[in-house]
Amino acid sequence: MPQPHNIVAFTPEAALTAIESIGYPVVLKPVVGSWGRLLAKINDRDAAGSRAGTQSHAGVRAALCFYIQEYIIKPGRDIRAIMVGERVLTAIYRKSEHWITNTARGGEGKSAGHTGDRSPVP
Repeated sequence: MPQPHNIVAFTPEAALTAIESIGYPVVLKPVVGSWGRLLAKINDRDAAGSRAGTQSHAGVRAALCFYIQEYIIKPGRDIRAIMVGERVLTAIYRKSEHWITNTARGGEGKSAGHTGDRSPVP
């Protein structure tokens, strides 16, 4: 199953290098947490430098880890798939007008079906 390109960095400087290597925009995600909290879409170097510096001074050990993910332009939805090995167990479409499609943040979930085999989700 295709995944967005991602890099983990452990210093603000390494985070900036990683962001530049992926290209703008990127999504900076926390390494702990859930429900789409503390996500940031980084559109340019000024925003990247500001966010990396702020995050590194948060006083929380987990904030010293930068999870950087390629930003994917979505047609108003994404797909969350649950997999074991190469087998897709189930999947959900998450629709939203916002770039964050997480259902806890207002995204609308709809079943994408159950394949029960190694078939890709439509």
